[in-house]
Amino acid sequence: MQLAIEFPDQLFFDLQETLPQQDLKQFVLDAVEAKLLQEKRKQQQRELMAMIKAIQPVKAALSSEEMTRMLREGKDHELTELLNHGK
Repeated sequence: MQLAIEFPDQLFFDLQETLPQQDLKQFVLDAVEAKLLQEKRKQQQRELMAMIKAIQPVKAALSSEEMTRMLREGKDHELTELLNHGK
C-alpha cells in the first residue's frame, strides 16, 4: 500500500537533510507505528475505565480485617466455609 504524505516545505527539507531516503521511509513508518500504539493504549485505557465504572459493589460476609485475623489464626477451613455459604 502506498500513502502520500504532504509535509510543510521546511520540515521536508530538514528531514531530507538529516536522513537518507531509506532512513526517512523507516522514520515515517516508525512514527506511524508509535502513534498507532499510543492510540491503541488510549482506547484500552478508556475501555478499562468503562469496565471499572461498571463494577457493582458487593457485600462481603466478613470484613477484610476479620478474614485476615482468621487466616492468621489458622482458621482457613472455617473462613472458606463461611465464604462458600455466603454465595
